[in-house]
Amino acid sequence: MVPSGEEYIFHSNIKDYFEFAIGEGSGEALPDEALFFPNVTDGSLEVGQEEILRAYMTGAEHIAVRTETEDGEAVATIGFDGFAGEETWRADAPGIYTLTLTGYTYDDYGALIAIPDRSVSCTVRVGISPMEEPTFVTPADLTAIGEQAFSGISARIVMITEKVESVGSLAFAFSEVEQVIILNAETEIDDEAFKECNNLNAVFGIPGGKAQTWAEKNHIRFYPIPQD
Repeated sequence: MVPSGEEYIFHSNIKDYFEFAIGEGSGEALPDEALFFPNVTDGSLEVGQEEILRAYMTGAEHIAVRTETEDGEAVATIGFDGFAGEETWRADAPGIYTLTLTGYTYDDYGALIAIPDRSVSCTVRVGISPMEEPTFVTPADLTAIGEQAFSGISARIVMITEKVESVGSLAFAFSEVEQVIILNAETEIDDEAFKECNNLNAVFGIPGGKAQTWAEKNHIRFYPIPQD
């Protein structure tokens, strides 16, 4: 089975594989399945942006692509007759969407059944910029950020390093921060650490950590730190 994940799904060579599958390629080996946007390189789209979605699965007589929100709610399903197809895809609300390709074949009675252990998924960010390089990084040995320590800082993207155990009141208040990256799941963050940071729209951290709890409490989108 082909590995899942953005790095594979959005790899430019997959376009060549797909074109070969429908008779236009140069004879390279095909993956068993592929699901990708041929014109998207980083898995990020704008709200309302339409892009071609391509799907392919060897041995399938019907394939379907299911789209789910972060909460697991299915919002759309695209079906294709045959082992390959393409269709326009769009989302009208920001968020992280999971697309899952499933292949089907016919049983002895003519009913479609899912092919066991054959699927591939990818995630798509809509209206969300990928995590960027930080413009301010706390010192590697810093263990606590005191009250008003970096209040008014002009950095857009702040990374709070792993040894930081706490972020105090007004630590980054009244600043231009847009994204915060918190590397330690146990870092305590004061409720007013980012007071009046009106541009703050994303917190990146360890899933299930205190950064996620803080972000959700303060109605700021949380995103897991991309893993290598």
